[in-house]
Amino acid sequence: GSPLAAMADVVVPLCMGPERSVAATKSYLASLHAIAQLAVALRPDPEMEDWLRWLPERVALIVEEQLDSRAQFDALAGSAWLTVVGRGLNYATAHETALKLRELSGTPTEAFSPPDLLHGPVAALGPSTGLWIVSAGGGRQPDRELTGALRGRAGVVVAVSDDEELLATADVAVRLPSGLPAWAAPSSSRARKSETCSGEKKVGIQPSAISPASAVFFGPMAAR
Repeated sequence: GSPLAAMADVVVPLCMGPERSVAATKSYLASLHAIAQLAVALRPDPEMEDWLRWLPERVALIVEEQLDSRAQFDALAGSAWLTVVGRGLNYATAHETALKLRELSGTPTEAFSPPDLLHGPVAALGPSTGLWIVSAGGGRQPDRELTGALRGRAGVVVAVSDDEELLATADVAVRLPSGLPAWAAPSSSRARKSETCSGEKKVGIQPSAISPASAVFFGPMAAR
């Protein structure tokens, strides 16, 4: 029933089921997963296939852990403004996180890459603002010197990362599995095995998925 799908020559159905919430991350997560499956189909990689099979179960565990500790995010309740930072493949997740935080809390939230933030908007960071850092999967992630400098400006810092040193500096730490490949890091939100359109069991996104970035990542993606 999608007008866009009707115009396309090739359609990749995400098979997410009906939307049950405005603040739903499943479309974003399913899109990431579809891209990863297309990549491994075009260029077979046994290690990537193993990660695709493993990721939903691990992501579901992360979500449950964050939901159990959701009270830690109360530290953001007094923030007048939130800023999310991410780079590389996590840049898109930073924007998705900002969107969900804004939708769920009503708190003005924006996302930047580290260079863009430092170019001027960093001046708005202060004791009444919250800083949310998304950094995982290796590659060119925000370095500790940068995050340390930003830590001194913001009132509350949330870190979603697999870097133990970065997590140790945060007021709210969302720990991701170590060793995540760069392409898998943005997908660390709620997912599980689900039925594909054909009914074949495959790794997919739970139709009703919400993650703690609705709680964490969104409130991410720690959840939604």
